Amino acid sequence: MRFGLQVIADIPGEQMLALMREGEELGYDTVWCPDSHLIWREAFAALGAATQVTRATALGTAVTNVETRHLTVVASAMATLQELSGGRMICGIGLGDSAVETLGLHRTRRRDLEEAVGRLRRLWAGEEVELGDGTGGRLTWCRDVRIPVYYGASGPRMLDDAGRLADGVITLVGADPVRVGAALERFRASARAAGRDPDDLEEVVWLACSVADDPHEAVDAVRSHAARAITHALPHPLDEEESRVAEEVRRTYDYYEHVGDRPAHASAMPEEIVRRFAVAGTPDDCVSQLEALRDVGVRRVGVLPMGADRSAVSRRFVTEVAARFMDPAA
Repeated sequence: MRFGLQVIADIPGEQMLALMREGEELGYDTVWCPDSHLIWREAFAALGAATQVTRATALGTAVTNVETRHLTVVASAMATLQELSGGRMICGIGLGDSAVETLGLHRTRRRDLEEAVGRLRRLWAGEEVELGDGTGGRLTWCRDVRIPVYYGASGPRMLDDAGRLADGVITLVGADPVRVGAALERFRASARAAGRDPDDLEEVVWLACSVADDPHEAVDAVRSHAARAITHALPHPLDEEESRVAEEVRRTYDYYEHVGDRPAHASAMPEEIVRRFAVAGTPDDCVSQLEALRDVGVRRVGVLPMGADRSAVSRRFVTEVAARFMDPAA
């Protein structure tokens, strides 16, 4: 299995860059940065800095959107970062989550996202694209830049689109093997139906993680992210109790708190259900959860370390959990 590291930019810049640098040293193969400019620091600026403090890890947005950013801004920013990083960028993109919700905007329609991604690829190739009302535009300095596009997808229709259109998928459906397996199979089936080989595409399973000697402490640390995950469109239905909890989370959800330390909406999540939507507990607990996910075909994980000391959680996750799954020759 391979592991990437999400660094949420809700901490001072020096701490953020230290996490990114340390992530590469620990063996995370990707550093991901979420894009939600009102509640976190600016993602593209953070990734620009990341190009200078890392040398080999891939770098990506997880995920950006074309509602708060014009698609030409996304195109130019990503192409610039590709140049600065020496070709290490991944453009994770989706319909819009907290970045859109905090502004009171509507999420992108699926067909509009499909059109936007097509235009992004043409802009990176140096072509002129239609931008509305007959206006055309191009990146004058950009020629034949190739940047993989991963769809942020959790619901069935977005998973279908990802398999049909994207170079990879970032899926946030929790840690339950049945639900994760359903998401991956939906993505792969869509790719096959479109005449594509799923083995040529990348699959990133997004997981909040916390490792602690006290399993209840670890569960508390990931509770807010589990609340985030349970409200997403999912490829496998919630049971009756999960549905009741999800409705209560939605009723109280505050996007300005999102995955904060103690948001009110997280209090609706009982421990048993939290464990279905995040990897948390003692090292042995976390290993057991990852073994179950490996058995349903998970090969790449996006890790969001959560807890009072994210650096310590990140280190402990690698040394006491992920090391058992990593290829020592990689």
